[in-house]
Amino acid sequence: MTRIAVIAASDTVHRSLRTFVEQTPDVTISLRLRTERELRSVAAIDVVVVDADLVSDLEALVERVEPAPLVLVGSAPGAARLADRLDGSGVVADWEPERVIAAARAAALGLHVYEQSEWGVEEGGSDSSVELTSREFEVLELLARGSTNAQIAIELGVSTNTIKFHVAGLYQKLGVNSRSEAAWQAFHRGILSL
Repeated sequence: MTRIAVIAASDTVHRSLRTFVEQTPDVTISLRLRTERELRSVAAIDVVVVDADLVSDLEALVERVEPAPLVLVGSAPGAARLADRLDGSGVVADWEPERVIAAARAAALGLHVYEQSEWGVEEGGSDSSVELTSREFEVLELLARGSTNAQIAIELGVSTNTIKFHVAGLYQKLGVNSRSEAAWQAFHRGILSL
């Protein structure tokens, strides 16, 4: 069961998410708040979903919600780059319930979820013909789950230097500069799926 805290000023947003979640057996909205200041504890929360327009200090909010992942809805300057520092996070463009809940589920699993607009990628602008070795694929899967190089090295029984080599190769093949961009490209291109 994924337990979500939703921070949004709009009653319509809360109603539409509640209606969607009522039909989704493995998700519950545990907290419904109107401002980020109302958030007191994330002890019983798996992920926090917040309207980016309500966030006055994103770094302070990140500290308040840790260790729970954070999904920002809307656009906030630097949101994707800051959220990249979290173990699981996401930035989605709007409050469409299916999209928000999918991002919350993924973030709760430690994945990073970003909409195309956050990275400036046009629909259909990706090339899915990236050829990966089986080891690169394993590294990419673990990287997309939010594992560190050290964790990946232990999981695969190799050195961290070997993982650094594979990660650099993945960045080059995917045309990216960060772990979250690599994960996003892998999902967008169909290399990995949720």
